[in-house]
Amino acid sequence: NDLELSLRGLVDLVASLEEPLAMAGESHAWLKSHRSFRQDTEALTQQLNLVHVYKHGFDEDLKLWGEGAEAGDATLQIMGLGRSLPKLEKLRKGVEKLVQLEGQCVSDACGLDISVKRAAVELEAFRSKVQSEIREETEAESQRQGTLASEQIAQILTLIQKQLQVKLEELHKLTT
Repeated sequence: NDLELSLRGLVDLVASLEEPLAMAGESHAWLKSHRSFRQDTEALTQQLNLVHVYKHGFDEDLKLWGEGAEAGDATLQIMGLGRSLPKLEKLRKGVEKLVQLEGQCVSDACGLDISVKRAAVELEAFRSKVQSEIREETEAESQRQGTLASEQIAQILTLIQKQLQVKLEELHKLTT
């Protein structure tokens, strides 16, 4: 289940409709939002890996300091402590950037989710309108196609919402 493929499918389906829906322009914006979200998530993953590298180096230097303390070797202690302080600063800055990237990813995903939910509500109003028109004119083929298309769009929107929730859960797991 790839979110971008679902979004592309929705864009194509909405573009093929005879009667344009309000979400046509939004669906293109969703693709852009998803790309931004994907790039931010990749940056978050890279930053997380970098923070792990800083932490490992910091841990090794603290270990060196501890070994110097156990052995009573002041030179080893000073060397371990001297090497650990710059790494502690890098670790602090790395974690700050990690928190900032996490906030950006959550913001991107939530914004996309809210927009998709709003479109689902608009689509439901459109579906109701089409169904009432079908009741009035039972043989109108274009309206049947409108109902079928609106059902397909509703299914895609539901799939997109589920995929966004999975992405948010993955993001949460990544940062905890």
